[in-house]
This record gives sequence, structure tokens and C-alpha cells, in this order.
Amino acid sequence: MNIEITKKKMLTKIIMLMISVLLLAVYMALDLMKVAIINQVYVIVAIVLSVLFAGSSFFMKHFASTPKVKYYLYQILDFFSMFNVALLFMQIFFLVGFFPATVHKSSMYPTLVEADHLLVRSTEQAQRFDIVVLKVDASINTLDLGGGVLDSELLVKRVIAVGGETFYFENGHLYINEVLIEQDFLTYDYPEFDLLIEDVCKIAGADQCTPGETCVIPEDYFFVMGDNRSSSVDSRILGLFSRDQIVGVAIYKEITLFEWVKL
Repeated sequence: MNIEITKKKMLTKIIMLMISVLLLAVYMALDLMKVAIINQVYVIVAIVLSVLFAGSSFFMKHFASTPKVKYYLYQILDFFSMFNVALLFMQIFFLVGFFPATVHKSSMYPTLVEADHLLVRSTEQAQRFDIVVLKVDASINTLDLGGGVLDSELLVKRVIAVGGETFYFENGHLYINEVLIEQDFLTYDYPEFDLLIEDVCKIAGADQCTPGETCVIPEDYFFVMGDNRSSSVDSRILGLFSRDQIVGVAIYKEITLFEWVKL
């Protein structure tokens, strides 16, 4: 095995490592992700260790050290270079592609249950009746009546109505723009369920309806609910959600490792 590492090779690897560190740092500084798929602590640790090993290697290349030590340092630099690039590509993939999510609690029962694994499309545009992953924002949602929901918490809900639409529920039936809309995704009927848009069309706790005028959801906002209507903290309490709060649209649910069902 050839373990000779020249100063030029070592310097090249140090430069490559520092470039990967710089790209990771810039990505983190831009804060492009609506939700941290990879814990930022791990990314910071990778950056710190990379800088430490790069600095040590740069220092040692100017002083006498055994070829074996240089070889091992070179391998460590190579590992962190590839690791940092892998982290960066994973973050970019999640940003423009898919990411995994896990269901907590029972607000989407029976469509989704506790610990269900979902594949979420981050670039999908949410449509009526899509199941979406939402990020709570205390500046938009009303949390003082939120049933324990916290700022920045992730929720899984179903879009019921979108910007520009008016709606109401009567005896469990949904009417959008005065037209009866079938809710085929519901397993149970909620015959006693009545709801007027005037009572729930709120942003930051403020009513969005003008007396005497038809109340519609503002553009780029959504009214969302859990399929378990009797046990869901959703837009009825939290108010409307903005488009920017939608982390992604759930596309598939895991049945087994090799079997997924489209939602």
C-alpha cells in the first residue's frame, strides 16, 4: 500500500474540505429549509471537526511527521469532505424533492394513525383535500386556545378550503361556494357538525370577515382540519394557515418497508 502523501496532495484535500465547509455554512446561514430535516447540531459538529482537522493538517504539513500519520490525516480529510458534500446534497434534495415525516397523535384517524410514516413532497402545491405538513407560526395562528400546540410545531392536517373560497358545514355536510362537496376521505359521519366560515376565518386572532359581505378565505391562506373532527386541534382553533407555513404535501404512506400507498 502506498501511503506517501505529498504536501501538494494534502493542501489540495484541505482546500476541498474547506470549500465543503463553506458551502454548508452558507446553506445554513440562508436558512432555506422550513423545517430542519437534519438536526443542525450534527451539521455544526461536522463543520467544527472539519475545520479542526483541516487546521491540524495544514499545520503538520510544514513539519516533520511520519508518512503513516500523514496518510491517516489525509483519509480523515477525505472522509469529512465526502460527508459534508453528502449532508449538503441531502438538504438540497429535501428542499426540492421529498422528505420523511412521522404522524403523532390521532387527529387524522383513521386515515393516519400514531407512528405512521409518510413521504412528503416539499415542492407540491397544496390543493383542496390534500394532506399537508404544516409549521405553526405564533404570528399567524392563535396559540392561547391551541390545546397545547406550540410555536414552530409540525402538524399533519387536511386542506378543506383554499384562498378565494367561502364555505360552511351543515349537519356534517361541506358546502364550498354554496355547492355541496363530497368528503369521500371520511370514514365516519359527523351529523351534528355545523360550522360557519365567519366563526373561524381568522389570522393572528383577527376576524377576516366584513359584516354584510360574503366572507372568503384570503388569497394564499388555507383552512385545514383533521379527519378526526371530534378530536383535532386545527383551523377551528388555530385560525388560517398561510402558504408559507405548508412544509409539504404528503404523497405516500408506508405500509411496509417495500409497500407504500398513495394518499
